[in-house]
Amino acid sequence: MYPIVSIVIPLFNKESTILRAVNSVFAQTNKNFELIIVNDGSTDNSANLVKSLSKDSKIRLINQINAGEGAARNRGIREAKTDLIAFLDADDEWLPGFLDAVLKLREKFPACEVFGTSFYISEDSAPLYHPLAFTLYKEDWEGIIPNYLDVILKGKHYPFNASSIAVSKSALERVGGFHEGVRYGCDVDTWIRLSFHSKIAFINKPYSIYHYESENRSSMLYESIPEEYYPYIQLKNYIQEGEVPPKFIPYAKTLFSKPRIDRAKKYLKKSEREQARKLIQSSFITYKNFPIYILIYLCTYIPSNIYRHLLKIKDFLIK
Repeated sequence: MYPIVSIVIPLFNKESTILRAVNSVFAQTNKNFELIIVNDGSTDNSANLVKSLSKDSKIRLINQINAGEGAARNRGIREAKTDLIAFLDADDEWLPGFLDAVLKLREKFPACEVFGTSFYISEDSAPLYHPLAFTLYKEDWEGIIPNYLDVILKGKHYPFNASSIAVSKSALERVGGFHEGVRYGCDVDTWIRLSFHSKIAFINKPYSIYHYESENRSSMLYESIPEEYYPYIQLKNYIQEGEVPPKFIPYAKTLFSKPRIDRAKKYLKKSEREQARKLIQSSFITYKNFPIYILIYLCTYIPSNIYRHLLKIKDFLIK
């Protein structure tokens, strides 16, 4: 039977979780798939574990020199036989109905090229929880997301992640796939670029499990990453290069600036005013962030001892 969906798993040193991910693929209620696992130069036993399963004709193991997560996903895209590609990280897992859910979205919303579901979060030994249960969309809501950037700005969590999405191969090829030079948030950067030109169908029902306790999650490293790798850093270039449709530009400017403004506030609390000023000056002034932008910029010229007293007064007034 010719597959109707290609599944791509990038693999790098995940010997403790890769079999869980693969088993969740084979537990799908829809069996009409091919599974492409791209071993991105693993130095542990990950690839050997996959080889033990590779007798199954649905699995293809592809080995390459370590080139990063984006490059591994791009290799999987090139190797895919179908025009619908679902992604799964090697330390996450799907619930049995995931493939059926995205295929139903494709059938119901034929004008769309991106199909996402919400997800559970597993963190250490805590019970699973559904972070989107009470946010922008009601439980089980399904439809087309009109503005992905606005959803990111308003929500505490992304509506979907790299393990709860399927995308048309042709749409991925149009945007150049994953940008291999983006070290942090490579997946979100891709969804953003797709949202400029492709419609996104979404169901707010969890069909995957994001294992936050897994090692090497970039979100856990945010405080230590260099400024040039801040989330959404590429948005400034996309705006300047004319890649952002006009209706999305205000949202792109706000999204680019938000993490920089947040980081500037942290610098101020540590009395590092020059660093705070640099981040503020490199941000866009938008309608949404104008008051906080001006306030922080002015605070970078206030002596540190006065600024700390102002913070104490603010905390007192809030009480």
